[in-house]
Amino acid sequence: MFSFSDIYFEIMLTSSQKHKFAQRKKTESYTPTDEINFIHHDVFDVPIKFIDKVALIITLKVVLQDEKHFVLGRTVISNDCEDFNACNHWKVMLANPRQAVKGWHYVRQ
Repeated sequence: MFSFSDIYFEIMLTSSQKHKFAQRKKTESYTPTDEINFIHHDVFDVPIKFIDKVALIITLKVVLQDEKHFVLGRTVISNDCEDFNACNHWKVMLANPRQAVKGWHYVRQ
């Protein structure tokens, strides 16, 4: 097992066809405890004509003691993702464009 000092999420808006990077945001770092809840929201401005061609990639990362960043897992939220909950979250976000949409997502390796 490794020891780590901080944990954070990185949120990337990409093109879903070629996974081209478009925008990237990072949450604040949290010191690990027994239970960590990330309550965070971000806003990305996407023209409506491109909304079906983008994806959000959410990556959980830790900062190791030697300052290296290590990926624990990630999830993809888009129109054509494989996870039912992520696809449903995407549809709810599109139906409510100016409202925050809460959702729990599993991160996978």
